[in-house]
Amino acid sequence: MLLVNIKNISLKRNEKSSIILSNVNFITNRGERLVILGRNGSGKTTLLKAVADLLDDSFIIDGVVSLDGTEYLNLKQQERVNFRREKIGVIFQDPFSSLDPLKKLGYYMKFVPDQEIFNLYLEKLGFEHSKKTENLLPYELSTGMAQKFQIALNFAMDKEIYLLDEPTSALDSISINKLNELLVEVENSEKIIITVTQDKGFAHKFSANFLTISLC
Repeated sequence: MLLVNIKNISLKRNEKSSIILSNVNFITNRGERLVILGRNGSGKTTLLKAVADLLDDSFIIDGVVSLDGTEYLNLKQQERVNFRREKIGVIFQDPFSSLDPLKKLGYYMKFVPDQEIFNLYLEKLGFEHSKKTENLLPYELSTGMAQKFQIALNFAMDKEIYLLDEPTSALDSISINKLNELLVEVENSEKIIITVTQDKGFAHKFSANFLTISLC
């Protein structure tokens, strides 16, 4: 179970603080997909980074984020880093921000524990994979293909929590449907999936399986 109880998140600049988000509370269990809907600039990505412990020191979080009773934001710095690496997968809106432009795709693929599952996820997302793929540099991919690679790579790493930031922004309608199908498959493996999006169609496609929080 993931519990998020944040009184506020504030940003400190020039000795002054301004509140970015306040009174955010939710609980989501394994095997559930939570969608956070909100307009551009409403704080969705900030919340996602807070849950992933990716905010820098200029942000102050007053609250609790815990997984199965472990309040990991209160751990020591290296313990938090280790927790995030082991438990949390983050899929960024800009896939190139998580890929080193000087490292070939094969560099990332060698960290995947099960290559067959990774290849299967690539196939399900419509990523045209071949033996040449590992020799490609990120800039040789379109934004959509880079997003598919990032999604497949993260899910193949078999984390407990997955945080998706506007995952459909670089995908066409066919690819979005493929992503939805993959999310159902991952959901059935008892993962916690949190997606922030402005895409109401994507959010409600499987409305029976989604919780919705509006930060508008």
